[in-house]
Amino acid sequence: MKIDKSIKININIIAHDGVTSLYTGVGRMVLDSISVLTRKNILPFKYTVNAITGKYSKECLGYSEKIKQLSTKSIQSTGGDIYECINTSSGNVSYGTPNHWNASSISAATIIKIISSKKTVNINLCFDTPFASVPKHFQQYQDTNNIFVWIPHSTGKLHKIDSAINSSESYSDVRLKWEQDCIDYVNMSNNSYVGYIGEFMKKHLSKMYKTHKNKLIDFTNGLDIDNERYANKLSQKQIEIILKKNDIPTNLPLVLAFGRLEPYKGFYRVIKIGGKLDKYGYKTLLLSQPYSKNDPLINKYKLLMRKYNPNGIFLYEKFTFDLPHILMQWHNTKILLIPSMVEPFGLIVNEARMYRNTNVLIAASNVDGLPEQINNGVDGFLIDFNQIENAVQKLLEMSKERNNDFIKITSNGYQRVLKNYDLKNNLSHSILHLINICKK
Repeated sequence: MKIDKSIKININIIAHDGVTSLYTGVGRMVLDSISVLTRKNILPFKYTVNAITGKYSKECLGYSEKIKQLSTKSIQSTGGDIYECINTSSGNVSYGTPNHWNASSISAATIIKIISSKKTVNINLCFDTPFASVPKHFQQYQDTNNIFVWIPHSTGKLHKIDSAINSSESYSDVRLKWEQDCIDYVNMSNNSYVGYIGEFMKKHLSKMYKTHKNKLIDFTNGLDIDNERYANKLSQKQIEIILKKNDIPTNLPLVLAFGRLEPYKGFYRVIKIGGKLDKYGYKTLLLSQPYSKNDPLINKYKLLMRKYNPNGIFLYEKFTFDLPHILMQWHNTKILLIPSMVEPFGLIVNEARMYRNTNVLIAASNVDGLPEQINNGVDGFLIDFNQIENAVQKLLEMSKERNNDFIKITSNGYQRVLKNYDLKNNLSHSILHLINICKK
């Protein structure tokens, strides 16, 4: 593939969330990717950014006019545009089922062909499961000026239960085949690759899906560290007003956990640990948004809270996506738990570090992609959450050590984000590496 000054470069972001909606960690990653690519030119050549996402109605989970306007303004500043593909729903389905994924992939492939030309090279970044088959469906056009990278943030072999839909054994089998077919196609084709978001996922994709080594491209997760949410920190008085509006006590030390309402997030551990910390004066605050108002996990976690942590707070509706970020800045947020049973990577550890709140103890599960982000005792803490009593004692011991060493841990964590998880640096490195490979 020849790339010179006469060639136009399109970077196409293809994702089910993060363009006109925001309700997942993947969506946050997509939105940040758009932000860093469009704020200023981060590559040594001029490029246009486009986005391809589902055609959603206002009733669709996570749909946001604000997010859509933000994405549109950013993308159009590069001369690009947002294109909406059809997933066979009436616009009320985002993630969907394998049937929706197939329709979305076909539609996205068609859009890419429409916006292609002989003087255009398209770098197509396909985020997560729904768009895994875009490269395969695009092959019919025999257009060699397109590079494809499928970037999975999870797989069916990691997350066998998916609360985004009514999971079943047959669904699991179809998803595994969907993912494997994508990787099999990538292994045998030119200009198609699989991006790994961290070292754990690199090993997982190689071992469990037989992805060829020369087809794996580093797309390590990161944060838009220049985003105003980190620069424009709120005052403690402003935070206090927001917390009171959400009926969150401001006079008690908080044990905070947040994320999508999924079994693999391990929130039952938060409920039990928080219940045992209650007698030491801590108040548990669990923020977890379900995929639907009728999600059975809501009642399940209510019952668990009632049984093990009756004084704790479980918020699952009517709070904004920004509330956890506000709480990570609060002086009375004393413990932040990431108790996942399965976690390919995750962003919470590094998001918390960005606020440099020396009052917050960050404790994460010692599983999967979390240990690669934390040097235990140096820039955060790793805990075995399987042993509830031991975890409680460990948290109490670490909480007593809020001294200069703890301040150093907070500083080390922040510096690690700047060094390893600056999305601007990671994304530019990944795209340049990708182009260099395709030039050969």
